[in-house]
Parts: sequence; structure tokens; C-alpha cells
Amino acid sequence: GGDLKLWHDSDDNAAASSGELQVIDSSGIVGRFASLALTPGGRAAIAYYDDTFADLRLWYDADGDFAYDSGERRTLLSTGSVGQYSTLVIDATGRATVLFFDASAGDLRGWFDANTNWAADAGEIRTLDSVGTVGRFIAGAVRSNSAVVATYYDDEGTALKLWHDANTDGVAPSAEIRAIDTSSSVGQYFDLMLTPGGRAVSTTSAARNASVKAIFAATGWVVEASQANAMAVWQAEPWEAAG
Repeated sequence: GGDLKLWHDSDDNAAASSGELQVIDSSGIVGRFASLALTPGGRAAIAYYDDTFADLRLWYDADGDFAYDSGERRTLLSTGSVGQYSTLVIDATGRATVLFFDASAGDLRGWFDANTNWAADAGEIRTLDSVGTVGRFIAGAVRSNSAVVATYYDDEGTALKLWHDANTDGVAPSAEIRAIDTSSSVGQYFDLMLTPGGRAVSTTSAARNASVKAIFAATGWVVEASQANAMAVWQAEPWEAAG
């Protein structure tokens, strides 16, 4: 037990046929917070947490066979307890970004594969938000212009926060980070997607207080009252969708 596995439906029959389930990593207790993404060429990559060593790890299917081969796994960061809530996104050029929680520091951090070599080189791992305890429950997406968008939880402010890498440099100045919802105890257990026009849409659980829910209707976004423990949906304003 404690392995990272991958299923690839090679015969396209929507069932796990013989040989389709592969062990990617069995070196200890590994595979929690796994995040799977595909390159533009269809090769798979998975970012995941190594519980045994509390590290952030990555598998990149370099030869495209949807199985682990020697040299395809690597540790991206091993300083402290890092890699929980990892989210992997890959842009149209094939550049990977992994956002993750640094439990030792309580920060939101990211790895930006600037030279697309699928290894963590000097300067590629950065702290994005360190105000309080932030960075659990991460959801990420990447826009057509390679700008990464991420939502995440602020434990101390019990809020849903968003970072939009407007200038695509993998750095998060304060102007790029904002609180989306500061109602009590929101921002856990959510998802993030982009509309075809590039606007972010995020769902979040409002655990304690009544909140709002939004439905995208033919005429636009309709907002109505909802009850406690409801789902809140947020759509980005034009500034997030611009540029």
C-alpha cells in the first residue's frame, strides 16, 4: 500500500484492462495530493506528496508510454514539509507549474519550470503568499496567454483567495493577490475553471454561514440567496480576464 498508480485506458473501452494500471512510485508512502496534467503533445505528468519524507515529487512520462521508466521521477523540493495540496498545470508551450502548500512555513509556494526541463533548478521555486497561514486547498488553471490562476484557502482569515499571474513571470506581488470571499469559514473544498473567454470561475463550500450561489444563465450570472452549508460560486471580474 501507499503507492502512486496511474490508469491509462489504452484500448478506449472505459474499463481497466490488463496492463493498463501502472505503479508509478512505490518508494514509501507516496501519492497523496496527486495532480495529473498532460502536455500539449499528450505526455502525462503527476505532481504528488511523499508522506515518507514530506517532499514534493514529480513524475514526467518522458517517453510517452504511460508507465514509470528509470529517471522519470524526481524530487522537486525536500526542505521542510512541502508538497501537500499540490496542483499541476501545463500551458500551451509545455511549461509546467506546480503550486503547493509549505506546511513548515504555512505558505503558498510554486515551482515554475522556466526552462522546461522538468527539474527544479535554481530560482524556479518561489514563495507566492506568506501572509498568515495560506495555501491549503489549492486549485489552479492556466490561461491561453500562459498566465496561471489559482484559488486557495487563507486559514487565519478563513477566506478564499486568488492569485492571477498577470505578467506570467511566476512572481506574486500584492497587486496580483486578492480575497474573493471573506465570509466566515469559506475557501475549503473548491474547484477552479476558466471560461472559454479566460475568466475564472470558482466554487467553494460555505460551511457556517448562509452564502450565495450563482448560476450562469443565458442572460448572464444570476445570484440568489442560499442556506448554510451551501455552495458559493464566484466569477472573475473583467480585470482577471483582461490581458
